[in-house]
Amino acid sequence: QRGSTMTTAGFAAGVSDVRYGELVAHPFLFLYRCIPVQRGSLKLDIVDSSMHIRWEMCCCSCASVRIELEAVPKLSRQPICSWFRLIRDLPIAFLAAFLFHLIPSIIWGAEVSLGSPANHQLMGVVWFVGWPVWFLLFQLLRPWGLYCPGTPDGLGCTGTFIPFASHAHAKAVVEWWAAAADKNGASQAPPPLPPAEFAPRDVACTVVGLAVVIALVANALATAVVIQSCMSRGCCFDNATTLDSCRNTGYPDLYQ
Repeated sequence: QRGSTMTTAGFAAGVSDVRYGELVAHPFLFLYRCIPVQRGSLKLDIVDSSMHIRWEMCCCSCASVRIELEAVPKLSRQPICSWFRLIRDLPIAFLAAFLFHLIPSIIWGAEVSLGSPANHQLMGVVWFVGWPVWFLLFQLLRPWGLYCPGTPDGLGCTGTFIPFASHAHAKAVVEWWAAAADKNGASQAPPPLPPAEFAPRDVACTVVGLAVVIALVANALATAVVIQSCMSRGCCFDNATTLDSCRNTGYPDLYQ
């Protein structure tokens, strides 16, 4: 299914080229409404009373969908029914939970969190409890976009979803589509596609999203360095007999 990629991210776009019956935009793709991924190309053109949507990323033609022009799509969040997105979110949530569990681990201290089997297992509990929490958070961050009922996407949904980065831009495009349907005809081109509209909360979401990703990755790298140093000193080996000494001095009690 070539259209499967359309469910992976939202986008924001401004028009770069306007011709008769055709509009070309260059979208920035966002993951979980906060994390910019890459720039793509979105083309909408009216062909035989239908809207032809083509989406490309890099040199790959990722989606090609044709929808009746009169079937103006609904403004909604991405449907839960997409099994492709759910399968994608599971391993990403697993990784996010792992990176997050390193924060309390390093706050507690590497010598303690990895100093005994019980403490190590407790950190594992934090990791696996965080997995469904992050998964649910990703579902709440489903992008806004255009939902076209009656056009199955092959991914578990009974309609095609076209994602956008912001609610304001998705709403504007719905209004543009409706205007294009009203003015459909050989003598008049559709009105221009509105530029990307970002509310302050959209900008804040992007800033927070990038900050969280950078913080988690930086903490993971710092944790790796700390654990490597801890192990080189003979600690952090799940050895309860050296826990107190490693916690107090940073070294195992060699005379115990």
